[in-house]
Amino acid sequence: TDFDDPELVNPIIQVTPVESIKRLGTGRRPWFAESIYSPSGNKVEFRFQGPAHLLVLYHAGARRDGETSIDGLEPSRIRSFVNKLTFVPAGHAYREWHETSVSTRMTFLYLDPEKLSRSDGAGACYAPRIYFEDPIVCETAAKMRNAIESGEPRNVAYLEALSSVLAHELSCPDDVAHSRSLYRGGLATWQRRAVARYIEDHLNEQICLATLARLVRLSAHH
Repeated sequence: TDFDDPELVNPIIQVTPVESIKRLGTGRRPWFAESIYSPSGNKVEFRFQGPAHLLVLYHAGARRDGETSIDGLEPSRIRSFVNKLTFVPAGHAYREWHETSVSTRMTFLYLDPEKLSRSDGAGACYAPRIYFEDPIVCETAAKMRNAIESGEPRNVAYLEALSSVLAHELSCPDDVAHSRSLYRGGLATWQRRAVARYIEDHLNEQICLATLARLVRLSAHH
């Protein structure tokens, strides 16, 4: 992929040294994904600050040393981050560096703020988060990555539906409320499951955001 293509959600992450990793980018505006591979014993730094939201998925890896920081949060120096997530809202400065102890695989999802909107029409307030665990966000992000990588035009409606789910989930940070179901404007557990199940059952169809919103409302009355 040409990382200077104006149709991409720019800017992308800065990697130093760039020759130390393998990176593959796929997609076009407003959805773009990068897969990053860093070998064991590698020293690498990532930086990002831009108009897009950034969601980082850690598939495999650990570090001997390193630090992850987002402005407004205390830095984290945890060494094992497998199956964790980091979310960087648009405009926030993100920096992460690793001295890897094993090979590391990560995905960077660039999310256009105009597309990351809630299906119920409510405004979303996003807070930065470092190394959190959320199976719903992880599963939805993985589906989004797969849809972006497939490159099929019919996936646009599907990506819009997934963006709506992510908007609900990412606007309900764990440090604001211990129970996501009690967070104002968030989806209760059974509502998240209903939405995820509906998307799974209709992967080959165009999914209307209004349908998801109606599903959420109906599940609240049962």
